[in-house]
Amino acid sequence: QRAAKTESLQLINERLEALEPLLLKGLVLATEVTVLKRDRAELVGDRGGLVSQIAQANETISERRLQIIQIEDEFRSGVLEDLQTVRARMTQLQEEKIATLDKLRRVEIRAPRTGYIHQLNVHTVGGVVGAGETLMLIVPREDVLIVEAQLQPTDVDQVQPGQAAIIRLPAFNQRTTPELTAHVKTISADLTRDEVTGVGYYLAQLLIGERELTKLKEKKLVPGMPVEAFIQTGERTILSYLIKPMTDHIAHAFKE
Repeated sequence: QRAAKTESLQLINERLEALEPLLLKGLVLATEVTVLKRDRAELVGDRGGLVSQIAQANETISERRLQIIQIEDEFRSGVLEDLQTVRARMTQLQEEKIATLDKLRRVEIRAPRTGYIHQLNVHTVGGVVGAGETLMLIVPREDVLIVEAQLQPTDVDQVQPGQAAIIRLPAFNQRTTPELTAHVKTISADLTRDEVTGVGYYLAQLLIGERELTKLKEKKLVPGMPVEAFIQTGERTILSYLIKPMTDHIAHAFKE
């Protein structure tokens, strides 16, 4: 519309420029020139209104653009704030999940290895167990079989790790139960005393091989079963065996 008004105004101006000399000469009527000037004034007014409308429209567009930018900024700020809130909540839920899983793991007590319960210390359903309290003793099912033997202090110097030993099982029928071969695994470094009798002894651990256990066939060994262990020491003559108490007494007398 602005272009059309401008073009019409230009045509009127050209027409007036052509008629004004003729008007001076009296060749055209003054009313014709007056009508053209009136039309020109209207066109100028219309064009000014259009310019004002365009300026107003541009101002409105600028305002809308600013509003859009503000809305986008507010949206980004809101999204960022929501994202931070969600991330914080996710972190909190992850920590709660870890804590809950840890509690669930503690509800069910698991032994590190499969085995047989040897000594159960807790018998009450729903009872409270203190921290570090022993619930039970478990003998591993797939572990090697170890026999604990008591060595007299006078015999400990004759026993070394690796020495062979014979194991007898008094709990079974001796006529149908074979002897088992074992070897010394470890010997305690210090003397141990029995809490009841007060007798001192060294604790030796004897290892029974898997092949030897097959000799028992269907017989099963359980923890706490009594055994008789005969550790094979160096060979001695009958004379040295008989005079050993005397030589020990003489050696002790010379030391005094």
